[in-house]
Amino acid sequence: MMRVGLMMNSNNPEHTIVRFQKYVNSTTVCSVMVFLVATLAQVE
Repeated sequence: MMRVGLMMNSNNPEHTIVRFQKYVNSTTVCSVMVFLVATLAQVE
């Protein structure tokens, strides 16, 4: 939440949006990785 707040204070909205999209994408990728690992752990 703190990082998002800091990004919103940026003077360049486009740059802020790009950084936010990268942040969301990285968070999504991490979530998918954790989900796959958990699934594999249950299968074994």
